[in-house]
Amino acid sequence: MRKSSVKPSLQNYFDWLQVFSKTLNCVYELPNTTIMREYKQEIFEAFVAKIWTQWEILAEDMIIDCLNKDTTQYAEYVGLILPKHITRVQCELMLRGIKYFEVQSVEELRKTAKRILTVKNNPFSSITAHQIKKLEEFRLLRNYICHYSWQAERSLFNVYETTYKLKRFPQPGPFLMASVGKQKKNRLNSYIDVFIETGKTLANALGIDYTNLMQRA
Repeated sequence: MRKSSVKPSLQNYFDWLQVFSKTLNCVYELPNTTIMREYKQEIFEAFVAKIWTQWEILAEDMIIDCLNKDTTQYAEYVGLILPKHITRVQCELMLRGIKYFEVQSVEELRKTAKRILTVKNNPFSSITAHQIKKLEEFRLLRNYICHYSWQAERSLFNVYETTYKLKRFPQPGPFLMASVGKQKKNRLNSYIDVFIETGKTLANALGIDYTNLMQRA
């Protein structure tokens, strides 16, 4: 039985992130006389959901593809006798059940992967502490933008206070457009860099050369 490959999933992920990065740079560099800064901020906020969605798509596809290679750990976790190799469609059903897959947090994703994937086929355990921290920050930004709930605001403000030493709550737009680092890159593109680096970490863990995957975008 031919095993599915994670390469197309990684290719799609890298392609879209680089498209997003280039688009945001174009918007960022436009004179404020062409498009008002407030409108730029709205565009930056809108892209947060798009970026997080690509991360969720990659996470889901990679778990399914890695489960497709070996179901041993999954069978042990649920207490069933399963063939080591089953179809990808069957793996999709085993992961999703009757509801859609959602990444609640990076740590929860890592726990899920540890429960159902063999050590050899679990790239999520290789995600670094720095990557986890930045992806979690981004998830809280996404939650606030999508829900604007009191709980989401408090969680995000905690990040603002503890990590960035901010005393007042800035809206995500201005926060994401702020220049950071020696290269004065806008903060949203710095987050995209972390997502790309995390994709490279996952590829490395599975012995995949991501160089060619990055060249096309």
